[in-house]
Amino acid sequence: MARDIRIGIGAEIRRVRRAAGLTQAALAGRLGIHPNSVTTWEHDAAMPSDEALRGIQKVTGVWLGAYKRSAVESLLAERAERRQATEGATT
Repeated sequence: MARDIRIGIGAEIRRVRRAAGLTQAALAGRLGIHPNSVTTWEHDAAMPSDEALRGIQKVTGVWLGAYKRSAVESLLAERAERRQATEGATT
């Protein structure tokens, strides 16, 4: 379920990283993390923390707040509530 919402953040991170002229290793170095983390994000295999998103914003100048973990978790909760309401109405 969370995967459908994460789709897009990896491509966006890749886009802003490249636009800033950074390699994955260079972005990771600026963020103080392992380069594998950037690779994982760019392949939509994991979501960066809100702290990492703020770091990417500082490094690239691009706001990625729409992808904040808290926003995604809220959206997932809303979808689950709607699904439960729909299932309850049809049974």
